[in-house]
Amino acid sequence: MARRKKDYLIFIDTNIYLDFYRSQNDAELRLLYELLKIKNKIISTDQVEMEFKKNRQRVIAKSLNEILTPNIVSFPAFASKIEGVKKTNRMNKELKTRVEKFKDYFAKVMLEPKRYDKVYKACQEIFEFGSSLNLKRPDKKRYEIRRLAKKRFMLGYPPRKSDDITVGDAINWEWIIACCDRERKDAIIVSRDSDYGINFSSKSFLNDWLKCSTSATSGHKGFVFSL
Repeated sequence: MARRKKDYLIFIDTNIYLDFYRSQNDAELRLLYELLKIKNKIISTDQVEMEFKKNRQRVIAKSLNEILTPNIVSFPAFASKIEGVKKTNRMNKELKTRVEKFKDYFAKVMLEPKRYDKVYKACQEIFEFGSSLNLKRPDKKRYEIRRLAKKRFMLGYPPRKSDDITVGDAINWEWIIACCDRERKDAIIVSRDSDYGINFSSKSFLNDWLKCSTSATSGHKGFVFSL
């Protein structure tokens, strides 16, 4: 008899969504479209959406500044009549023109993401999906989650950075626990954030306190941490 495949819920940290702007290949972008096929299994909050939209422009600008600053080769004036130099100067001029066109396009991406930004549109489809796993207005459960998150933050429980002054990570974590409790399912956490755990010897390990505290409250629940 074939072993039944385990059904997981999935939480994707904000930085993972933003990583699609940092990606240099189409394969990673295709992964985002694969996520749309399982959006009914994705745990999300309006906190994740807010952090995505708060940082999107900054991440795009940083990525573009790295690739849209062409390394132009310049020659002294006395060499301007040499055929190879003339050809290089033409190529430089064409490169500058292309870069300016790219900049014009990405200005539109910044200004009208709903029309020009493929990553934004895909992420927005996940954020707006009407799922019981998606905590957002006007769901009143968010007040209870915020209360639990503030308590977690005040006690210094993870996930929390040592210099953090916000409860955003705690809100996401309390909602992950609530979803797993309600659905009676385990969760995969996709994050690069060391607040959740560490990556060692090509393997990811959930933070010890998070592991202990969640298993103590709900014996059925487990987490697979992926960095």
